[in-house]
Amino acid sequence: MNDQFSFLQFLKSLIARRKWSYSGGIVSVILLDAVDMLPALLVKDITDQVQKDHQNFDVLPYSFALIGCYFLIALLRMGWRFLLMIPSRHIEQELRQEAYEKLLSSNFIKVSHLKTGDVVSSLSQELSNLRMFMGPGILVFFDSLAYMIFIPITLFYILGTAAAWVLLPFTLLIIVVSIVHQPIEKGFEAISKELGNLSQFVFEETQGVRFFRTEGLTQVRRKKYDYLLNSLLSKQLNVSKWELGLDSTLQLVLQCGYFAVLVLAWQGHSSMAQGLGALTVTIQLLDKLAWPLMSIGYIMDLYQQANNGAKRIHQITSLSGKKDGSINLSDDIEKIKLQNLNVFAVDGRKLLSDINLEIKKGEHIALVGTVGSGKTVLLQALAGLWETDQIKFDQFQFNEVSYDQLRRNSLLKIISYIPQTPQIFSRTLGMNISPRKKFHSKDMWNSLEKADLAVDVKRLPEELSTQIGEKGVNLSGGQKQRTLIARSFHSSGKIYLWDDAISALDPATEKKIINTLRTLNKEAILVLATHRLSSLKNFDRIIVLEKGRIVKSGRFEDIRKDHELFRTLSQDEKESQKPEVP
Repeated sequence: MNDQFSFLQFLKSLIARRKWSYSGGIVSVILLDAVDMLPALLVKDITDQVQKDHQNFDVLPYSFALIGCYFLIALLRMGWRFLLMIPSRHIEQELRQEAYEKLLSSNFIKVSHLKTGDVVSSLSQELSNLRMFMGPGILVFFDSLAYMIFIPITLFYILGTAAAWVLLPFTLLIIVVSIVHQPIEKGFEAISKELGNLSQFVFEETQGVRFFRTEGLTQVRRKKYDYLLNSLLSKQLNVSKWELGLDSTLQLVLQCGYFAVLVLAWQGHSSMAQGLGALTVTIQLLDKLAWPLMSIGYIMDLYQQANNGAKRIHQITSLSGKKDGSINLSDDIEKIKLQNLNVFAVDGRKLLSDINLEIKKGEHIALVGTVGSGKTVLLQALAGLWETDQIKFDQFQFNEVSYDQLRRNSLLKIISYIPQTPQIFSRTLGMNISPRKKFHSKDMWNSLEKADLAVDVKRLPEELSTQIGEKGVNLSGGQKQRTLIARSFHSSGKIYLWDDAISALDPATEKKIINTLRTLNKEAILVLATHRLSSLKNFDRIIVLEKGRIVKSGRFEDIRKDHELFRTLSQDEKESQKPEVP
């Protein structure tokens, strides 16, 4: 989170988007509250006139004056509803769209470090909290502020200096607000963080529900959920205690104000002695003053919730964008060249060191290594997912175009990238295989045949129109991988980057798919990261990675003989394929 974030500056930038609407709305609120003082003064005059000479009292002028006041109040109330509430809805929509666009266009690595629960919370509840402050919050703030100015002025007009005794107890409220402000702010920060944790847990639960039940983890997950709920409740109750103290102080202050009025009347203060109007209107104005005082707690709640929400939204909108070049890449890829490529994590750790690699058209290359050796990072770099401020190189070229000059979209059009975690959409199987290209049934079935998935699809109730559920919950692990492989074939890419895309396949299917890819497009480049070595015998090169470095490169037989890590991986694979002993 950016330590330089200022909620007030952020608030100003939002108001600037609809400055004329907000200016008009605020003026409407202030005028309404000023006009709202007139009926009280009219009631005072009516009461005094009736008390003096009720037989000769002409009620008609006062009636028209009161009707005019309330008509004007109604118009102004319509004005602020239109000028404050509607813009807040537009701002919420704009922020939601901007945050989503930022997620799509920002530095891939930095986006991947965001917690899913925090992102979900930001784009839903946090934005709603911000909208509530930009609409009702601003309204209540200026409404309360205007009341707390106009009511004391009116009281001094009616009571003179004696109004100070009536208003004196309200200074206590200012002291209490200054005391409870920080605990409430910290409390809402804790609540916001806990809501993010809860959202993250619910997200994990929905994604792994079958695994949790299968592995007998239901009780563990239930205890974790109960713990999160109780932790959230505890923090909410802590804030409620401070708010209760604030509300109790408010009630005490109001009662003291009423008591001061009664003491003035009992002592026969000059303004009270002239008639009942002053007493009546003073009590009426104190009743009106109760609203802005009661709203203090409400405004503080909205402010803190909006403040925390703005920080989370800022965490997304302040992400650095992609630094795109200006040179388009042609569809015909002759070679990819890397010389002394180094890749750095967000925290500065070096993930790849001095990678030297040249890949030519039609080459099939396998990346082999233990977990954390750098296979995924290298594939991500080849896929154009790392930004130029996180990679250093002497040369990193596609054909003759340097990576820092390359327009990234032109690269993405010819790349077919399968990430390590299957990216399955909650749509039909057909839409998963062809998310971008127009749906052509014949081409789709050809891709399914190449991925050895056609037989499985024909068994589904609606074949390609079958809804596969969130994250492909209705598919097995192998079916998910073959769905991604079918998508990859359907994309007709020129560079295939597969990150452990065959790990869930049986050896026969794996071999079939690799052979299909070799014969499908002899000019296409394939870079496959894998722990499975059985289908790599016919690859042009095998590259062994250790701790972010290339330690060996060559044909299958050559590396198997003289590299210990490769022999170890081969042995592990043989052991995993042995039948279980009954």
